[in-house]
Amino acid sequence: MPPQMIEHCKQLLSWRIQNIYDFLPQDGEGIEILYSEKDPLQETEVYLNDEQAYVIYFDIDKVVIDPNETDREKAQIYISLVY
Repeated sequence: MPPQMIEHCKQLLSWRIQNIYDFLPQDGEGIEILYSEKDPLQETEVYLNDEQAYVIYFDIDKVVIDPNETDREKAQIYISLVY
């Protein structure tokens, strides 16, 4: 995966996690993003009609956060690309 695409995926994953989880995902969960090279950060709605867009699947390998922490921004989430 090219470096710029990795950065886009990291941002999209971050937004997706913030939108679908009340706090944080669990180890072993799967998460996917729709990736469009025409609109990689989904800044417009172009990606919704992009016939070349594709889904990229990831697994949540590990979530690290202090058990007493309530700020999910302080968590570290390790993911892997599903082939």
